[in-house]
Amino acid sequence: VQIPPQDGVETYVTVPRVADGGIGQIRFEDSGLGLDNAHFFYLPRIGASRVLVIDGDPGATAVASEVYFLERALAPFGGRSDMVPEVVGPAGIHSLNPDTHRVVFLANVADPGPMKTKLVEFVRNGGGLVISMGTNVSAERYNAILAELLPADLRKVELLSSSHKMGKKTGVPDTSLALFEPFKRGGLTSFAKIKWTRVFALEPYMEGNGIQTLLRLENGMPLFVEKKVGKGKVILLTSTIDKSWGNFPMQSAFMPMIQRFVSYLGGASSLGGRQFIGTVGQTVRIPLPDNSTQVEITGPNGAVGYQTIDNNAVFVPRVSGAYKMDIAAGPPLAWIAINTDSQESDVRPEKSLLEQVVEVNPDKYIKKIALAPWLIFAALLLVLLQGWLSFPLKEDPNVVT
Repeated sequence: VQIPPQDGVETYVTVPRVADGGIGQIRFEDSGLGLDNAHFFYLPRIGASRVLVIDGDPGATAVASEVYFLERALAPFGGRSDMVPEVVGPAGIHSLNPDTHRVVFLANVADPGPMKTKLVEFVRNGGGLVISMGTNVSAERYNAILAELLPADLRKVELLSSSHKMGKKTGVPDTSLALFEPFKRGGLTSFAKIKWTRVFALEPYMEGNGIQTLLRLENGMPLFVEKKVGKGKVILLTSTIDKSWGNFPMQSAFMPMIQRFVSYLGGASSLGGRQFIGTVGQTVRIPLPDNSTQVEITGPNGAVGYQTIDNNAVFVPRVSGAYKMDIAAGPPLAWIAINTDSQESDVRPEKSLLEQVVEVNPDKYIKKIALAPWLIFAALLLVLLQGWLSFPLKEDPNVVT
């Protein structure tokens, strides 16, 4: 487009129906002021990434389905969100596509045997998996088939209460953990209202080496347990994702927690949504997801060296352009738009050179002249004479005017 001098224009471009987002570029054809001829800006993410939901207990009606509440928590606005759930039965595992799906929910599936290979490969290559329990789950079968994915062996179902009202309460989440960080500003109290009547007890396990207990019941039993497998993560929910073993889906924390599962495991609303701006030559700080994550920062000229300071990646960009921070085989953790200081192209009229010099060194342009004593005396006489002449004269009453 042509831009008139001292003016602006508005133009439109067409973007794809589905795009991962990132950083766009505007380039100006200006041979006179070339240093900042490019400006970098954010491109929004367009379209939704898909979450594969494997329903192990479809039920006679939609409401009776194992994943009825899960599906609505993933797409609360009828699919008009960043996440579109694709619900399939166990035989639908063949539709799992790492290029399309970021996260898989395995909900109360009786026999995970036919899907073992695909799930293990998916997680090892950076995918996220949530495994939830139910009456179809057999501890012996899961331990034998999914040993590589489970953070601990399943033991047996523990009956905690015969009613939701008397169920065991959920403990308070630790907001220092990345999974619960968004709940720092509110929502923690709603977890106390989540009660469970049954959970799968786990065999004793050691934390560390990628295994971490994220959330427990008030009695100490594990509820959410995470395991890192290759480049991906698995979260084991030791109870059900529906309301058969607890009131989780009926509480206000359910939808944000399900959404957080997806984002935490690398879905559409994860750290890839974080955006930063910077200027060439100035320090840029990008928060790291956790102390153990190895990240890579790349820019227009390839890999960018950085320092880790207070869990931030700190670097100084030398050229303008699109920078990103990511982990291997995972979505970008952050996009950084780096631009050159635009002062070079600010050609608006300024003060004249003489005016600017006078402001810097005014004494140089002030001439002082000493006055002679006689001249000061003459000036005083002139002031006195002016005052005398202005004094009003007394009128003669005998004079008729």
